[in-house]
Amino acid sequence: MKKTVLSDDEIDDVVGTTPAPSGEPSERFIQTCLDWAKDWIRVNEMALNNSKIKANQAIIFVLSESPELESKSLSKLGTLSAQVFRRVVAEDTQGVILCTENFHQMIRIRDGFASVDEAVSLASTALSSSRTFSILSLAQRRMFVHRQGDDLTTWVNGLPAIDLRFQDTPLSADRIDDDVKIYHHANFEHPSSSIAQMLWKGKAHPYELHPSPEQRIQSYLLTHLCASYGHLDGLVDEEYRGRAGRCDLRITWPAVSGPHSYTTAMLELKVLIEGDGSKKHQRWVQSGITQADSYRQANTEAVFACIFDARKDKSDQMIAFNAVALAKDVRLRRYMMDAPLPPAGAGTPAKVKKAAASTTGKKSTKKTPKKVPKVIAKKAAKK
Repeated sequence: MKKTVLSDDEIDDVVGTTPAPSGEPSERFIQTCLDWAKDWIRVNEMALNNSKIKANQAIIFVLSESPELESKSLSKLGTLSAQVFRRVVAEDTQGVILCTENFHQMIRIRDGFASVDEAVSLASTALSSSRTFSILSLAQRRMFVHRQGDDLTTWVNGLPAIDLRFQDTPLSADRIDDDVKIYHHANFEHPSSSIAQMLWKGKAHPYELHPSPEQRIQSYLLTHLCASYGHLDGLVDEEYRGRAGRCDLRITWPAVSGPHSYTTAMLELKVLIEGDGSKKHQRWVQSGITQADSYRQANTEAVFACIFDARKDKSDQMIAFNAVALAKDVRLRRYMMDAPLPPAGAGTPAKVKKAAASTTGKKSTKKTPKKVPKVIAKKAAKK
């Protein structure tokens, strides 16, 4: 039998079309929520455009390993038990729906809400922070996502939203470049942003990020880009395993011309953390450039090394790496991240207060000077 041997270009082209969903069940669930929302908008677009969808029509999707079994323990959310089918995307779909990560099983336990506010209030009080869930406001074409571990008080006060109004600008490396820049400016750059508040520990802990900041940024970007590019047949996946290792984010879309059916762009994400030291920061930037270059395939339009700068002192931008990136044809991008700080005169940060409190109750070894009697003090003043 004659064997068919594929060239390197053909292998890269095949690899470039293979989607690789996130390894985390919660992220797969969020992507499924987005896919369902996009399908619902596509099927019911006429009703949306004619304002037939009521303002209070909302859905709470709750991730559950076993919706039927778990529905009884979530009676605060609802007590119904009605099956919902993934592909129906009915115009009147609403209420609380328990779902597996791929929506193969969906059980509605509540019919609807008086308002979207009621849906948000119910989710934030009846569910714990260990839950992953999303709230879809159908008339607004917006989705609010709560990831496992996100502080519910911070989340409900900020309500980070995913806009489901799609742009038809063709996909390209330049558009991806612009979209990441715009998203960063709106969500990561300023500490007042609802998403930035999920990254930082807060004003009481200046310049301290929550654990795994790169993974958090990666998850937010993944969700945003999936929502932005899905209607353009763009596939966005994380931790794509190629010949050179795992790429943080890969975007794949149909090629307009050229020898390949699909085009790709690769993003490597790095975070510069306060306290790591300049040598480690330099190694981290170098590593980002090297890794991004190694992910390049025959059908890759551009590779990006995205450096998120969370340092206190950002004066040294290590501009020598510009030439290194240029020589490798890597798009080196720097994104500044401002930390939340206590207002001037607000007092000592929590950590310092805690350290001071630990010394309370200990006897001082210093001798207290004796008080001068008032009479003698007055006489001394007259002299």
